[in-house]
Amino acid sequence: MLGALYIVAMAVIFAVFALVDGGTLLGLMMGDAPAGDTETVAKSFNLGAVLVAMLCYLPVAMLFWFALILVAWHDIPPAKALFFSLVSCWRNRGAFVLYGVIWIAVALAVSFGLTALMQALGLGQERRSPC
Repeated sequence: MLGALYIVAMAVIFAVFALVDGGTLLGLMMGDAPAGDTETVAKSFNLGAVLVAMLCYLPVAMLFWFALILVAWHDIPPAKALFFSLVSCWRNRGAFVLYGVIWIAVALAVSFGLTALMQALGLGQERRSPC
């Protein structure tokens, strides 16, 4: 039951995201656009669309964070588990904000570190043939 609800929630989020960015990223994910096309990938990164998707996903994440454990371990019905998960996340929002900030910092540090390493090794540059 929770899996079906999660799939529906994610489909709604993808639909909203597709409305905001014109369906570019969704088409790329479905294989409609060539994966190596850097212009398509760059065009699909729309900061407004990403923020809308994040804001739409936040309540979904809060609903499902503890719900699975509550259903599996404590035999709580799915609707109650979703509610209790939302309330628990809201009560602990400071810890979740810190968790999110730390993961963003880790992702940025790894990304910058790998970029710097690739640049130092000369792998980050596009190589063109002399012809």
